[in-house]
Amino acid sequence: MVATNLAIVLFLTSLHYSYTLNKILLVQSPPEIVKQPPSGEILFEVRTSEESEYEKPLILECEALGEPNPSYYWTKNGKPFIWQKEDGRILQQPGRGTLIFTKTSDEDAGQYQCFAENYLGVATSNSVFMSKFYLKSFKHAPPRYLSGAEAAPYFVVEPESVNTTEHETVEFHCKADGFPEPQITWIYNGKPLEIASPNLRRKIESNRVVIENLNKSDIGIYGCNASNLLGYVYKDVYVNLLELAPEAAELSNYVEAVYGKDIVLPCNVYGVPKPKIEWIRNSTGLNVGRYKILDSGYLHISSVLYEDTGNYNCHAENKFGNIDVSAVLTVKEPTKIVNGPENYTTIAGSSATFRCDVVLD
Repeated sequence: MVATNLAIVLFLTSLHYSYTLNKILLVQSPPEIVKQPPSGEILFEVRTSEESEYEKPLILECEALGEPNPSYYWTKNGKPFIWQKEDGRILQQPGRGTLIFTKTSDEDAGQYQCFAENYLGVATSNSVFMSKFYLKSFKHAPPRYLSGAEAAPYFVVEPESVNTTEHETVEFHCKADGFPEPQITWIYNGKPLEIASPNLRRKIESNRVVIENLNKSDIGIYGCNASNLLGYVYKDVYVNLLELAPEAAELSNYVEAVYGKDIVLPCNVYGVPKPKIEWIRNSTGLNVGRYKILDSGYLHISSVLYEDTGNYNCHAENKFGNIDVSAVLTVKEPTKIVNGPENYTTIAGSSATFRCDVVLD
């Protein structure tokens, strides 16, 4: 966002006053994420009521730059997350998307993602999986101290959580170094993947796992364990199979534009997979000439004309459903100066009157 100070002096007809109007010129821009949750996984412990007074808040950061200022919303497991329904346990920082879990609960486990949006576009944060843990489950193997240049395992490539839809192919990659050379073991829902139920669509290699033609039976927590005689490193990741029909923040929008200027009509929809957007007016598709559908799904109209006034329909569709969002555009006349100020010569110390009459639509 770029701001420039412009001093604009406007003299209005008056016997006693003149006004100086200072304005800030704001350059509009789509949202850009500047703070976000870490990718991968966050572990949290659910405490008893007696222990809760010692509990620190859990924070999922989300902040974006953009002009106009972005609005924020979250999804959990691919569906809209309404944090206001959590009886005050979860707060959102004013002016930001950051969520604060003042007290964690079993139900908080899941996949979270933040979206920042203005009419120029949508920015998406990292996807993070929140997992509940028990301290007793952390039983690290005791290190053994060997001579020479031995080293405990450490990750070179870590697996990442995946959000996708059915019938897609996903891959997990995991590579670790250390000496002796670490052995990689893949885990699925707490058990070695080698002893999981046979799956012809799943290929297990030393440094990667490939799952083809994904379906609901593949959902779960996958882990990579790299171990040698000095210890091990481990990371869990999550396969989240999303099936979200298009949903809209608002079903109707009212937009005003000035004749001859460019305008953008919003279509605030989201879904997984990303919905295909089509704009229609009077049964005719709009994506040619002065009309252009942006990557965000919004409709950009160049050099608006009076005949552009009217109703527009945004149709969003994916394989799970469809939705229609309407936009009503009103085109107004530009502001006109009908009697502008003129040069004026007078004697020093005397009064001067400047006239400026404008017509507003």
